[in-house]
Amino acid sequence: MKHFITSFFLLFVFKIVSNAQVGINTTMPNSSAALDVTATDKGLLIPRVTTTGDIASPTAGMMVYQTGGTAGFYFYDGQWTLVKNDNLGNHTATTDLNLASQDIIAVDSIGTAKAKIGPNTYPTTTGSNGQMLTTDGAGALSWGSASGGGGAQLLVRASANSAQSFAVGSSLTVPAIATCIGNVTTNLGSVWNAGTGIFTAPSTGLYMVSVQTISTGSTTQLVPSIDVDNNQSGIPITGGGGDFFGVMTNLNISHPDPYKSRCQIQALVFLNAAQTFSLRIHSSSNVVGTTPLLDGSTNLTVIKLN
Repeated sequence: MKHFITSFFLLFVFKIVSNAQVGINTTMPNSSAALDVTATDKGLLIPRVTTTGDIASPTAGMMVYQTGGTAGFYFYDGQWTLVKNDNLGNHTATTDLNLASQDIIAVDSIGTAKAKIGPNTYPTTTGSNGQMLTTDGAGALSWGSASGGGGAQLLVRASANSAQSFAVGSSLTVPAIATCIGNVTTNLGSVWNAGTGIFTAPSTGLYMVSVQTISTGSTTQLVPSIDVDNNQSGIPITGGGGDFFGVMTNLNISHPDPYKSRCQIQALVFLNAAQTFSLRIHSSSNVVGTTPLLDGSTNLTVIKLN
Protein backbone atom coordinates (compact mmCIF):
# COMPACT_ATOMS: atom_id res chain seq x y z
CA MET A 1 0.00 0.00 0.00
CA LYS A 2 2.81 2.40 0.87
CA HIS A 3 4.48 1.64 -2.43
CA PHE A 4 1.21 2.45 -4.26
CA ILE A 5 0.78 5.83 -2.53
CA THR A 6 4.41 6.73 -3.11
CA SER A 7 4.14 5.81 -6.76
CA PHE A 8 0.90 7.86 -7.17
CA PHE A 9 2.48 10.94 -5.54
CA LEU A 10 5.56 10.71 -7.72
CA LEU A 11 3.34 10.33 -10.77
CA PHE A 12 1.36 13.47 -9.75
CA VAL A 13 4.52 15.49 -9.24
CA PHE A 14 5.91 14.23 -12.54
CA LYS A 15 2.68 15.24 -14.23
CA ILE A 16 2.94 18.80 -12.84
CA VAL A 17 6.59 19.14 -13.76
CA SER A 18 6.06 17.73 -17.24
CA ASN A 19 3.23 20.16 -17.91
CA ALA A 20 5.20 23.08 -16.32
CA GLN A 21 1.79 24.44 -15.30
CA VAL A 22 -0.42 24.32 -12.24
CA GLY A 23 -4.17 24.63 -12.31
CA ILE A 24 -6.35 25.29 -9.29
CA ASN A 25 -10.04 24.54 -9.76
CA THR A 26 -9.27 23.64 -13.36
CA THR A 27 -7.86 20.60 -15.09
CA MET A 28 -6.98 22.64 -18.16
CA PRO A 29 -4.69 25.52 -17.07
CA ASN A 30 -4.08 28.19 -19.67
CA SER A 31 -1.11 27.32 -21.82
CA SER A 32 0.50 30.72 -21.25
CA ALA A 33 0.18 30.62 -17.45
CA ALA A 34 2.46 28.90 -14.97
CA LEU A 35 -0.37 29.07 -12.42
CA ASP A 36 -4.02 29.28 -13.42
CA VAL A 37 -6.44 29.94 -10.56
CA THR A 38 -10.03 29.62 -11.72
CA ALA A 39 -13.03 30.86 -9.72
CA THR A 40 -16.29 32.69 -10.30
CA ASP A 41 -17.03 33.72 -6.71
CA LYS A 42 -13.63 33.93 -5.02
CA GLY A 43 -10.47 36.01 -5.35
CA LEU A 44 -6.73 35.56 -5.05
CA LEU A 45 -5.30 36.40 -1.64
CA ILE A 46 -1.59 37.18 -1.77
CA PRO A 47 0.64 37.25 1.33
CA ARG A 48 -0.20 39.93 3.90
CA VAL A 49 2.48 41.54 6.07
CA THR A 50 2.34 44.17 8.77
CA THR A 51 5.13 46.04 7.03
CA THR A 52 7.31 45.35 4.00
CA GLY A 53 10.31 45.70 6.31
CA ASP A 54 9.42 42.28 7.73
CA ILE A 55 10.60 40.65 4.49
CA ALA A 56 14.30 39.88 4.49
CA SER A 57 16.18 40.12 1.19
CA PRO A 58 13.19 40.75 -1.11
CA THR A 59 13.65 39.99 -4.77
CA ALA A 60 12.57 42.09 -7.72
CA GLY A 61 9.03 41.38 -8.84
CA MET A 62 7.74 40.44 -5.40
CA MET A 63 4.33 41.75 -4.36
CA VAL A 64 2.65 41.79 -0.96
CA TYR A 65 -0.25 43.49 0.76
CA GLN A 66 0.83 45.67 3.69
CA THR A 67 -1.73 45.95 6.49
CA GLY A 68 0.14 48.44 8.69
CA GLY A 69 1.11 52.07 8.04
CA THR A 70 -0.21 53.09 4.61
CA ALA A 71 -2.09 49.92 3.73
CA GLY A 72 -2.11 48.66 0.18
CA PHE A 73 -0.39 46.57 -2.43
CA TYR A 74 3.38 47.02 -2.68
CA PHE A 75 5.78 45.71 -5.30
CA TYR A 76 9.55 45.46 -5.04
CA ASP A 77 11.89 46.69 -7.77
CA GLY A 78 14.95 47.75 -5.83
CA GLN A 79 12.62 49.46 -3.35
CA TRP A 80 9.08 48.92 -2.11
CA THR A 81 6.54 51.03 -4.01
CA LEU A 82 2.87 51.46 -3.19
CA VAL A 83 0.57 50.67 -6.10
CA LYS A 84 -1.66 53.77 -6.41
CA ASN A 85 -4.67 54.66 -8.51
CA ASP A 86 -3.81 56.39 -11.80
CA ASN A 87 -4.91 60.04 -11.71
CA LEU A 88 -3.71 60.91 -15.20
CA GLY A 89 -5.18 60.36 -18.61
CA ASN A 90 -8.62 60.87 -20.06
CA HIS A 91 -10.54 60.70 -16.82
CA THR A 92 -11.26 62.78 -13.72
CA ALA A 93 -8.58 62.98 -11.04
CA THR A 94 -9.72 62.10 -7.55
CA THR A 95 -6.72 63.47 -5.64
CA ASP A 96 -4.31 66.40 -5.93
CA LEU A 97 -1.37 65.97 -8.28
CA ASN A 98 1.89 66.67 -6.44
CA LEU A 99 4.71 67.22 -8.92
CA ALA A 100 7.32 67.74 -6.18
CA SER A 101 10.31 69.18 -8.07
CA GLN A 102 9.16 67.99 -11.50
CA ASP A 103 7.98 70.25 -14.35
CA ILE A 104 4.90 70.20 -16.55
CA ILE A 105 6.11 70.00 -20.15
CA ALA A 106 4.52 69.89 -23.61
CA VAL A 107 1.22 71.50 -22.53
CA ASP A 108 -0.68 72.65 -25.60
CA SER A 109 -3.45 74.61 -23.89
CA ILE A 110 -5.40 75.23 -20.70
CA GLY A 111 -9.17 75.01 -21.10
CA THR A 112 -11.49 77.82 -20.07
CA ALA A 113 -12.59 75.86 -17.02
CA LYS A 114 -9.00 75.09 -16.02
CA ALA A 115 -7.34 78.51 -16.24
CA LYS A 116 -6.69 78.76 -12.50
CA ILE A 117 -3.32 77.68 -11.13
CA GLY A 118 -2.90 78.12 -7.40
CA PRO A 119 -4.40 81.46 -6.34
CA ASN A 120 -4.06 82.98 -9.83
CA THR A 121 -6.70 83.06 -12.56
CA TYR A 122 -5.13 83.30 -16.01
CA PRO A 123 -6.73 84.68 -19.19
CA THR A 124 -7.93 82.01 -21.61
CA THR A 125 -7.26 84.09 -24.72
CA THR A 126 -3.98 84.96 -26.41
CA GLY A 127 -2.66 88.47 -25.85
CA SER A 128 -1.47 90.63 -28.72
CA ASN A 129 2.16 91.19 -29.66
CA GLY A 130 4.09 93.10 -26.98
CA GLN A 131 1.52 92.63 -24.22
CA MET A 132 2.34 91.18 -20.82
CA LEU A 133 0.42 89.60 -17.98
CA THR A 134 -0.55 92.02 -15.22
CA THR A 135 -2.27 91.35 -11.92
CA ASP A 136 -4.86 93.20 -9.89
CA GLY A 137 -3.15 92.06 -6.68
CA ALA A 138 -6.00 89.68 -5.89
CA GLY A 139 -5.12 86.77 -8.17
CA ALA A 140 -6.75 87.92 -11.43
CA LEU A 141 -4.27 88.15 -14.31
CA SER A 142 -4.97 89.89 -17.61
CA TRP A 143 -3.13 90.93 -20.74
CA GLY A 144 -1.80 94.48 -20.57
CA SER A 145 0.35 96.87 -22.50
CA ALA A 146 3.98 97.44 -21.61
CA SER A 147 3.79 101.01 -22.88
CA GLY A 148 4.31 103.90 -20.48
CA GLY A 149 6.85 102.18 -18.23
CA GLY A 150 6.73 102.16 -14.45
CA GLY A 151 3.74 99.88 -14.53
CA ALA A 152 1.57 102.39 -16.46
CA GLN A 153 -0.85 100.69 -18.83
CA LEU A 154 -2.67 102.26 -21.76
CA LEU A 155 -6.20 100.89 -21.62
CA VAL A 156 -8.31 103.10 -23.87
CA ARG A 157 -7.64 105.40 -26.79
CA ALA A 158 -10.73 106.44 -28.73
CA SER A 159 -12.16 109.39 -30.63
CA ALA A 160 -15.51 110.56 -31.97
CA ASN A 161 -16.78 108.75 -35.03
CA SER A 162 -20.17 110.43 -35.29
CA ALA A 163 -21.76 113.78 -34.50
CA GLN A 164 -23.83 113.86 -31.33
CA SER A 165 -26.12 116.71 -30.35
CA PHE A 166 -26.37 117.95 -26.77
CA ALA A 167 -29.48 119.87 -25.85
CA VAL A 168 -29.11 123.32 -24.36
CA GLY A 169 -31.67 125.81 -23.17
CA SER A 170 -32.72 128.32 -20.56
CA SER A 171 -33.33 125.47 -18.10
CA LEU A 172 -30.28 123.41 -17.30
CA THR A 173 -30.26 119.68 -18.03
CA VAL A 174 -28.23 116.77 -16.72
CA PRO A 175 -25.15 116.38 -18.94
CA ALA A 176 -25.74 113.72 -21.59
CA ILE A 177 -23.56 110.62 -21.83
CA ALA A 178 -21.27 110.72 -24.86
CA THR A 179 -22.10 107.75 -27.05
CA CYS A 180 -20.20 109.04 -30.08
CA ILE A 181 -16.71 107.93 -28.96
CA GLY A 182 -16.76 104.87 -31.17
CA ASN A 183 -13.54 105.18 -33.17
CA VAL A 184 -11.59 102.87 -30.82
CA THR A 185 -7.92 102.14 -31.48
CA THR A 186 -7.04 100.70 -28.06
CA ASN A 187 -9.48 98.95 -25.73
CA LEU A 188 -7.72 96.33 -23.58
CA GLY A 189 -10.16 93.89 -22.08
CA SER A 190 -13.09 95.75 -23.72
CA VAL A 191 -13.21 98.10 -20.73
CA TRP A 192 -14.70 100.94 -22.82
CA ASN A 193 -18.27 100.42 -24.03
CA ALA A 194 -18.68 102.84 -26.92
CA GLY A 195 -22.38 102.02 -27.18
CA THR A 196 -23.14 103.22 -23.64
CA GLY A 197 -20.26 105.64 -23.07
CA ILE A 198 -19.27 103.77 -19.89
CA PHE A 199 -15.80 102.66 -18.73
CA THR A 200 -15.46 99.68 -16.33
CA ALA A 201 -12.28 99.40 -14.25
CA PRO A 202 -10.60 96.01 -14.78
CA SER A 203 -8.93 96.19 -11.36
CA THR A 204 -8.53 98.44 -8.34
CA GLY A 205 -6.09 101.29 -8.84
CA LEU A 206 -5.39 104.84 -9.93
CA TYR A 207 -6.44 105.88 -13.43
CA MET A 208 -5.46 108.92 -15.45
CA VAL A 209 -8.38 110.04 -17.61
CA SER A 210 -7.89 112.65 -20.33
CA VAL A 211 -10.70 114.03 -22.50
CA GLN A 212 -10.73 116.73 -25.17
CA THR A 213 -13.93 117.95 -26.78
CA ILE A 214 -14.49 120.36 -29.65
CA SER A 215 -17.71 121.72 -31.08
CA THR A 216 -18.30 123.14 -34.51
CA GLY A 217 -20.73 125.49 -36.23
CA SER A 218 -21.47 127.41 -33.05
CA THR A 219 -19.91 129.58 -30.40
CA THR A 220 -21.02 127.01 -27.85
CA GLN A 221 -18.43 124.90 -26.14
CA LEU A 222 -19.04 121.34 -24.99
CA VAL A 223 -17.54 120.67 -21.55
CA PRO A 224 -16.72 117.06 -20.51
CA SER A 225 -17.19 115.51 -17.08
CA ILE A 226 -16.34 112.14 -15.56
CA ASP A 227 -19.37 110.73 -13.79
CA VAL A 228 -17.99 108.13 -11.36
CA ASP A 229 -20.56 105.33 -10.83
CA ASN A 230 -22.68 106.88 -13.61
CA ASN A 231 -25.17 108.28 -11.11
CA GLN A 232 -25.59 111.96 -11.99
CA SER A 233 -29.25 112.91 -11.87
CA GLY A 234 -31.41 115.92 -11.19
CA ILE A 235 -30.71 119.65 -11.20
CA PRO A 236 -28.65 120.70 -9.37
CA ILE A 237 -26.59 117.60 -10.16
CA THR A 238 -26.85 114.96 -7.46
CA GLY A 239 -25.05 111.67 -6.99
CA GLY A 240 -21.82 113.08 -8.36
CA GLY A 241 -19.84 113.83 -5.22
CA GLY A 242 -16.81 111.93 -6.52
CA ASP A 243 -17.08 113.23 -10.07
CA PHE A 244 -14.67 115.38 -12.08
CA PHE A 245 -15.62 118.36 -14.24
CA GLY A 246 -13.71 119.79 -17.18
CA VAL A 247 -12.87 123.37 -18.03
CA MET A 248 -13.40 125.63 -21.04
CA THR A 249 -10.51 127.24 -22.87
CA ASN A 250 -12.52 130.42 -23.55
CA LEU A 251 -11.60 130.05 -27.19
CA ASN A 252 -14.81 130.09 -29.19
CA ILE A 253 -15.63 129.59 -32.85
CA SER A 254 -13.98 132.89 -33.80
CA HIS A 255 -10.54 131.56 -32.86
CA PRO A 256 -8.45 129.70 -35.43
CA ASP A 257 -8.05 125.95 -35.58
CA PRO A 258 -7.07 123.89 -33.73
CA TYR A 259 -7.91 126.00 -30.70
CA LYS A 260 -11.47 127.12 -31.29
CA SER A 261 -14.34 125.72 -29.21
CA ARG A 262 -12.09 123.31 -27.35
CA CYS A 263 -12.59 122.07 -23.77
CA GLN A 264 -10.69 119.52 -21.76
CA ILE A 265 -10.35 117.53 -18.58
CA GLN A 266 -7.44 115.57 -17.16
CA ALA A 267 -8.01 113.88 -13.82
CA LEU A 268 -6.57 111.18 -11.58
CA VAL A 269 -9.47 108.89 -10.70
CA PHE A 270 -9.25 106.09 -8.13
CA LEU A 271 -11.56 103.20 -8.98
CA ASN A 272 -12.23 99.84 -7.40
CA ALA A 273 -12.37 96.74 -9.57
CA ALA A 274 -15.57 96.73 -11.68
CA GLN A 275 -16.38 100.32 -10.71
CA THR A 276 -17.57 102.46 -13.62
CA PHE A 277 -17.63 106.00 -14.90
CA SER A 278 -19.52 107.51 -17.80
CA LEU A 279 -18.21 110.30 -20.01
CA ARG A 280 -20.79 113.06 -19.92
CA ILE A 281 -20.85 116.33 -21.88
CA HIS A 282 -22.82 119.50 -21.31
CA SER A 283 -23.13 122.71 -23.26
CA SER A 284 -21.60 125.95 -22.05
CA SER A 285 -24.59 127.89 -23.43
CA ASN A 286 -28.13 128.32 -22.21
CA VAL A 287 -29.33 129.30 -25.67
CA VAL A 288 -32.01 126.97 -26.97
CA GLY A 289 -30.61 124.72 -29.69
CA THR A 290 -28.32 121.77 -30.26
CA THR A 291 -24.57 121.49 -30.77
CA PRO A 292 -22.81 118.51 -32.34
CA LEU A 293 -19.37 117.19 -31.59
CA LEU A 294 -16.82 117.44 -34.36
CA ASP A 295 -16.02 114.01 -35.77
CA GLY A 296 -12.51 112.79 -35.05
CA SER A 297 -11.48 115.70 -32.82
CA THR A 298 -13.12 114.75 -29.55
CA ASN A 299 -11.06 112.03 -27.89
CA LEU A 300 -10.68 109.94 -24.76
CA THR A 301 -7.57 108.39 -23.18
CA VAL A 302 -7.50 106.17 -20.08
CA ILE A 303 -4.21 105.01 -18.54
CA LYS A 304 -3.95 102.78 -15.47
CA LEU A 305 -1.07 104.08 -13.33
CA ASN A 306 -0.72 101.24 -10.80
